Amino acid sequence: MPNRPRRPTAAQAYIYFECRFARGLFCAIPKSGAIPDFLIGAGWKFRGTLGKHGDSPGGFNVPAARAAVRREGCYFFVAAVDEA
Repeated sequence: MPNRPRRPTAAQAYIYFECRFARGLFCAIPKSGAIPDFLIGAGWKFRGTLGKHGDSPGGFNVPAARAAVRREGCYFFVAAVDEA
């Protein structure tokens, strides 16, 4: 059977936030899930959606995200920040 592209599911789509106090630290949660209270506070900034449109900061790892979300409900990852 040939490999066919898998259609994204809600579990594969994420929204992500960047920490305001630790450059390059991000937190992703499933798009279909509830946003944890700590992400709503002043310490985090909404950055976008991961998945369908290919928007992905470096450091985001899909298998690691799935495992972390199953265990913890969210996925923390580090991405290189361009020095401007």
